[in-house]
Amino acid sequence: GELSTPFGRTRTFYDFCGAVEITGAVPADCWRDAVAYVPQSIVPDIVNRALLKTWKKVPDLWIHEHGHDAYLASIPADKLLVEDTAKIILKDLDFTFHITDIKGVMRELTIPPELTIGYNWYSMKPYEGEHLGRKEWESWVDSTRREESSQLVKLLYGIY
Repeated sequence: GELSTPFGRTRTFYDFCGAVEITGAVPADCWRDAVAYVPQSIVPDIVNRALLKTWKKVPDLWIHEHGHDAYLASIPADKLLVEDTAKIILKDLDFTFHITDIKGVMRELTIPPELTIGYNWYSMKPYEGEHLGRKEWESWVDSTRREESSQLVKLLYGIY
């Protein structure tokens, strides 16, 4: 009736337990909830832990939005270089954990983090370790928008 995540968070499945007690069977929706619990909770646990670590290291980090598997944050442009903060974030998101498979074998897992950066939310660029000053970002946005516009014209009008 209980499952624990690799981070020690435990959930009791009362519906599951009640159904077994009353009917001797487990409804499909209870099975789905139980099967999905651990895999669905691992990424948010990693993001939450990483976000807290980063926030402690980068006090000027402003957290604007936090979703299931991502967050949106910003820093004042005059405080830290984007690359410095990006490296801290990626290091904090690089988290290895252990699970025991169905045969009882302990396995080590790491989910590779991804990061996008930019000067506005609409035009975020996948971070690949490069310097990204305002001019470099604007140049990237201009070329990306030109390419997107070209693809849109092709799709809308069939012009190749």
